[in-house]
Amino acid sequence: MDLSERYKLKLVSNADEISKTIGFLDKVLSHRMNEDIWNWEFGLKPHNMVMSIIYDEQESAVVGSQFMLPIYLVIQNSKILTGKSENSHADPALRGTGLFEKLYAKAVEDSVQKNLTCLWGFTPALKVFEKKLGFLVDPGAMYNFSIAIGKPSLAELSKKESFPKYIARYFYNSKKHRKYKSVRAILEKNIDYLNEISNIKISNQPVNWNDLHFLYEELKIANGDFVHLDMNQQYVEWRILKNPNLSYTTTFFYKSNVLIGYYVFSISNRSASLADFTGLNQHVLELMYIHLLKTLEEKSAVVLNYFGNRNNKVNAKNFALFEKLGGLTQPNPGMAFVYRDLLKGETNADYLSQTNNWYLNGLWTEGFTY
Repeated sequence: MDLSERYKLKLVSNADEISKTIGFLDKVLSHRMNEDIWNWEFGLKPHNMVMSIIYDEQESAVVGSQFMLPIYLVIQNSKILTGKSENSHADPALRGTGLFEKLYAKAVEDSVQKNLTCLWGFTPALKVFEKKLGFLVDPGAMYNFSIAIGKPSLAELSKKESFPKYIARYFYNSKKHRKYKSVRAILEKNIDYLNEISNIKISNQPVNWNDLHFLYEELKIANGDFVHLDMNQQYVEWRILKNPNLSYTTTFFYKSNVLIGYYVFSISNRSASLADFTGLNQHVLELMYIHLLKTLEEKSAVVLNYFGNRNNKVNAKNFALFEKLGGLTQPNPGMAFVYRDLLKGETNADYLSQTNNWYLNGLWTEGFTY
């Protein structure tokens, strides 16, 4: 039996294929996959979802997958349907056969038919995505920032779930980290934190969902245009509020009934992952950062982590603020950003090919870590 007879490239189309795809993904993913997670991430999405698989007819098994998760982005003031490349996996026995490349080509064709305008994602497989799959890759955009909150013991920082020992020692011995509390106190005083925060209304959800749209519009006036998630009610409820993997805390800041900023984080094993941190200006960002640190200390978090595109103008301000109090910023080549245009340059392609235009953070990921 030749490869084309044994292995079929197809879209997931029935309950049996869903069950087998869940079993395949549970084996190859770094996180768990089960029916509940499937229904949250893929089962309840609109018809634009692309779920392509390699099906082994001989073994009646799924041996490869490539999904395109439909995500609306705001690109140059327009709401655009795009595809996030997900679950790019194939059984090791298929290496060298070219089947995965054919699967990806099929998924791209399906994406065009389902009106996705471009594809994007994060991957360590730069050569494959660039040379074989036709993506633009940027290995230098995505960074991780980490900071020890307060001054926990070296033993606490050395716990497996928090930090590798060499990073723990960096924090504990760092001159900046030893001065964490004094630097933070100076920042609080400089921004008159107690007085300023007393004039801010804080809530765990927007007063009106359109407030997020207006916040981003104001940010663009100050920073120039940038690509961002369409933070509408449907997306926020799906990605954050109904996420079965992480329990998020959302905090929105209002002044004179106007949304001026918000942040989103989760905590696991005393390690906080900051998924989104968006504020109107530097003063608001500083108020939010102090508020965030106080909140995390109250929740006994030991570490704060942030993942983002440091080359983006809006995100660069976040990283600069975080680093004022110390911490460690490192590139994350294992989560390199990749982009592919599906409209053959007809719309936004030049703009989108410049990674610094993308306001990328943890909310752009699957929702298992950030």
